[in-house]
Amino acid sequence: MDEYGQHHASGLYSTGRIILNLWRLLRDELKLRIYTFEACAAAVLQLRTPRAPPWQLAQWFRGGATRWRCVAYWVRRARLSLAMIEQLDLARPDAPPVGPPPASRQ
Repeated sequence: MDEYGQHHASGLYSTGRIILNLWRLLRDELKLRIYTFEACAAAVLQLRTPRAPPWQLAQWFRGGATRWRCVAYWVRRARLSLAMIEQLDLARPDAPPVGPPPASRQ
């Protein structure tokens, strides 16, 4: 684990899988005033995206007939996250590691 992960409790581990902390990567790539999903999508994809408050999402999900709206909201956000990764070319196999260098062991 790197120093950032140790200090910010961002340690998600999955053996044999690569987990990207998209917001950490975007902070290194972009210079924005705020790093909300909507601000990052606007800066990277030139696309405005609505933000639904948690109470609204819960209401849609409990509604039965409107559950699809909640699921569609999260699927769209997942697709836009992947589009941002692709647009910024963050998932290249030959990409250098982003973030601070790992702590040296002496």
